[in-house]
Amino acid sequence: DDLNYISKIINNMEMKEQFFPSGFPSAKGYLSSGYGNRTNPITKKTNFHKGVDIAHKTETNIRSLAAGEVTYSDKKYGYGNLIEITHLNGYLTRYAHNNRNLVKKGDLVKKGQIIAKMGSTGHSTGPHVHLEVLKNNKHINPNKFIHYKDKFSKKD
Repeated sequence: DDLNYISKIINNMEMKEQFFPSGFPSAKGYLSSGYGNRTNPITKKTNFHKGVDIAHKTETNIRSLAAGEVTYSDKKYGYGNLIEITHLNGYLTRYAHNNRNLVKKGDLVKKGQIIAKMGSTGHSTGPHVHLEVLKNNKHINPNKFIHYKDKFSKKD
């Protein structure tokens, strides 16, 4: 009975790990713009940046931070090619400015799955992924979820 109980706890922890956004959306890249107030590189006006930008070369793989369902995969004004993934517990992640989206609305994705290729679509000054994290439709600082030491080690 104790082993079954421990097994259930471990399985529950593994499931939570799969559905909780964490890690790094690209095996390569660097933080080029943070969350919060900044000077918009296009308009030159100060505004609130609702995500973080991770820059690298066009066509760099972008990976999902957590398992979930793709609830949007198309063009959206300002974002260019955008993917939204809905996760458990009210979380939603957005991946914008993609060169190409590799998943479509309704697809189920795994944590770490390649979902797009990095690009510079929409309001963008160069190839990067714009990452947003929302909980219950409210933006949260993605720095709480991305971990540079956890960059995916799979070859890209």
